[in-house]
This record gives sequence, C-alpha cells and structure tokens, in this order.
Amino acid sequence: LIFNVVEGPKVRVRKVNFIGVHSFTKDRLRDVVKTKYWIWIFRPGTLDLEQVADDVGALRQFYTRHGYFDVRVGRKIIGSPDQTQVQVNFIIDEGMRDKVRRILFEGNVSVPEAELRKNLKLAIGRPWDADQIQRDVRSIVRAYSPFGFVYEPSEDVPNPDYLRVTPQRVFVKEPGEFDLVYDIHEGKPFHMGRIIVKGT
Repeated sequence: LIFNVVEGPKVRVRKVNFIGVHSFTKDRLRDVVKTKYWIWIFRPGTLDLEQVADDVGALRQFYTRHGYFDVRVGRKIIGSPDQTQVQVNFIIDEGMRDKVRRILFEGNVSVPEAELRKNLKLAIGRPWDADQIQRDVRSIVRAYSPFGFVYEPSEDVPNPDYLRVTPQRVFVKEPGEFDLVYDIHEGKPFHMGRIIVKGT
C-alpha cells in the first residue's frame, strides 16, 4: 500500500480583510483574530484553516460582548494564481445593536436600590457592553462590602453564604431593546471575630 503525497506550495496569508464593518475599526478587529498576514522575516503568515475557523468564532464573541446579538460572521479565502498566497476575508453582518430599556434589581434586601444605582456606568439607552457591566457588578459588590457581605463569583456549586451578583439580559417585545436585571443573592453578613497579633 503506497500513499503518494503531493504537498504543493506552502501557502502564506498575503492580506486579512474585514468586509461589512461599520462599528469598529479594522485595526481593532485585527487584534481579535490570530490569523496574521505574512511579513518577511518577522512573521511567517502561514495559512491555518482551523485558526481561521476559530477566528470566526472569536469575532462573533467579540460582537456579542458589545451588544450585537444577531451578528453573523463568515469567511472567504481568495487564492493567488500560483496558489502560494491567499487573502482571508472575514465577512460580517453586524445586525442591530441592542440597548438597555430598563435596569432592574432582584434579591436585594440589605442595600436599597438607590444605593446600588448611583454608581452604575451603563445607563438606560446605552448598548450592552460586557466589560462595562462587569465594572458595574464590582460597583454593586462595593455597596455591599460595608455590611460584611463577602463576594463570590458565580461557580458551578456556589456557596450559599456568599454574595453573588449575576447580570441577566431579558429580551422584550420591542426589537433592539432588553431589560438588564441584576440578580442578587446576598448570602449572609460576616462579623469580625477575635484579632490575634503574633510576633513583635
């Protein structure tokens, strides 16, 4: 049994382009993908089809984190006549960017809603932004900290004694809008025990 393998030329990426982009610069999206074009000596730019597929998923996740929940991302590879170089086009249909209609809190008993709202950065009418929401979660945690509540990020088996703050997106009838709900599990407040000083 003989396998006759013809490897063909080594294919390099000559250019990476983004088509259909309106909300972000192409330079910003180039930071998201790992497929890079060839630069003599400095970067090999070898074509990796599995990496291109991963980059499609990374672009989709990037847009979703910024409120584009209906985004569609594809790719098209255009080869040179001698098949030694290719241009990788990521084709993006951004869709609508969803905005906050209302901000609600559920489960807060020990801290009034006005106290939780006053330091929020993501306001009504602004689009979903995962990074900004995480900053607001930290702001909510800080509002609880003077009362002895200890924060624990969400885990598969959470400890019921600890504070958890889970942002949730609730879709509504109006297209392009959603309610942002902060689901709060307060747990229990912790109190200082004995203070023991050792050493001199």
